[in-house]
Amino acid sequence: MGTYGKIAWRNLFRNPRRTLVIILAIGLGIWGVLMAMALDNAFAFQMIDNFIFTHLGHIEVHARGYQKHPSLKLCMVEADAILEKIQGSPHLRAYAPRIKNFGLAQSARSSRGVMLVGIDPEAEARVTRIREFVSEGRYFADAEEEGVLIGESLANELKIGLGDKLTFLTQGYASEEGLIESFRVLGLYRSGISELDKVLVYLPLPVLARILGMEGKLSEIAIRVDEDPNLPLLKNELRQRLAGVKPDLKAEPLTLPGVESGPVPALKVRERRSPELLADPDPMAESFRLHPEVSSESVRLALTLPVRHRLSGREKREATLELWGVDPIREDKTTHLFSLVEVPASSWLFGTELEKELDIQTDWIILSRPAGLALAAEPGDTLEVGAGANPLHLQVVGTMSSEIPGAAANSFAILHREPLWQTFLGQPRASEILVRLKPEADGRQVSQELLDGLGLEILDWGELYPVLAEMGSMIDVANYIFLLVVYIAVTFGIANTMIMAVFERLRELGILKALGTTPGQIFLLVILESIFLSILGMILGMAVSGATYWLWARHGLDLSFFASGMEAMGLGTVLFPVLTAENIVITALAALVIAIGSALYPGWRASRLLVVEAMRAT
Repeated sequence: MGTYGKIAWRNLFRNPRRTLVIILAIGLGIWGVLMAMALDNAFAFQMIDNFIFTHLGHIEVHARGYQKHPSLKLCMVEADAILEKIQGSPHLRAYAPRIKNFGLAQSARSSRGVMLVGIDPEAEARVTRIREFVSEGRYFADAEEEGVLIGESLANELKIGLGDKLTFLTQGYASEEGLIESFRVLGLYRSGISELDKVLVYLPLPVLARILGMEGKLSEIAIRVDEDPNLPLLKNELRQRLAGVKPDLKAEPLTLPGVESGPVPALKVRERRSPELLADPDPMAESFRLHPEVSSESVRLALTLPVRHRLSGREKREATLELWGVDPIREDKTTHLFSLVEVPASSWLFGTELEKELDIQTDWIILSRPAGLALAAEPGDTLEVGAGANPLHLQVVGTMSSEIPGAAANSFAILHREPLWQTFLGQPRASEILVRLKPEADGRQVSQELLDGLGLEILDWGELYPVLAEMGSMIDVANYIFLLVVYIAVTFGIANTMIMAVFERLRELGILKALGTTPGQIFLLVILESIFLSILGMILGMAVSGATYWLWARHGLDLSFFASGMEAMGLGTVLFPVLTAENIVITALAALVIAIGSALYPGWRASRLLVVEAMRAT
């Protein structure tokens, strides 16, 4: 092969002008392909990089289902335990806990819906670039500072500036009542993603947790990996570490009466280690509510406590009752409980939507008939619930015409769940979550799906924002389509050159065959010429591409003229080229492939020449 390689190399320079033209064509094609790839990658990589380091992080940890249905109650309740498990994970560079909630931001001149994001200022600065994005004012000095950081775009819409007061209307964790808070604007930021700058409002995590009643809870944890290739390793490690963060529950099937139809299937979800209470039941109930086969759910708290009724003078009646704390609206949707309550015609509650009225108030109690007789209590009387110095004082508003499903048959009472746990437990607790299913639902299958739906989900940036991942794939496809188009043109150029070279040397090839050169050796000679042409063109193309890339990477491509459009796409105004090793290797290999492919036909023609005909050629 060495001899034929030398011959092929010398043949290139028998017609130097034609050789130079084809080398330039190949080099130009490679340069065009690599620069187009660098530009496409610059758009895709910078967009992904901006979203990751503006807000997403490489990985986020949520309560399962939160990504599709962001809700304040669908949160992580064991925040400290989760953060402790995350710490020390291999390939973990930093993590940032967050609380997020929708709200309405209102200035003196305008208002807009926003996302309130409670952050740990120091931790957040290690995961994202929010501190670097501050363009006016300053970043948070400490985690307890009461102030907000808003985007320049939002400030323009609300017509406010540094030091101005901004009022927020939002909803708390434990109560559905609206919360109103006002803060001064500490700083303005500009991330380069205008759509996020219009929505995200940052304030310290402890401040937002205190306002929303979210102490010890988190909406998400953003995580930064040390090196991009280690992302799958860190993700798998986190899944293993956090796999056990899940309550141990059991779901018991039962039936509930229908309103217009027959009985409907239901589930009673409890702690497996009964009679332990469910801790922070609202996120579980919120998770159950998202299942398509769930009609409604009700969180219940059952406590057995003494109840007193002070009669005239020193006389009093006392009885120990099973007290059922419920959320009236949710309970009535699940069991139609309040259709069984008898309210005196003289009461202002008579004729109202009872469950809605009692959901707003919390100082009421409804007695079963045996409980009313035992306490000698009627609607309008006030009862003391619980022993000790601070009992609950509740007004009897009605009596039950029949028993509540699951309660004691004789002495029981119903009251609002919130004052029950606040007074006697201090933290949100429940005895059970009653889940009403749709009539056609398979209770056994749904129960397993409900329990599997609890726990945590660990999602990388591609799962969090699929558009970014799809865009990266589309850029790759576009790159290689462009490479294919350019190389098809180059293929015809090389093939034409080799065909001309063959026809110009017909007599010479005939002499070689007469001297005993085999068809295979002649075929190899043509292939080697084509490969040498391609290698020379590749060297030229790579050299010019390297110089262009270096200049571009040093100064960037300034697109500030299109600043507004670039920011809307999540891009900065200066683009820097990005070429991966895969781009370069595929481009080089493709050049060799087309060199061989374009020489196949000319080589075949040369190898099939007849000696007599070739010797007659002039």
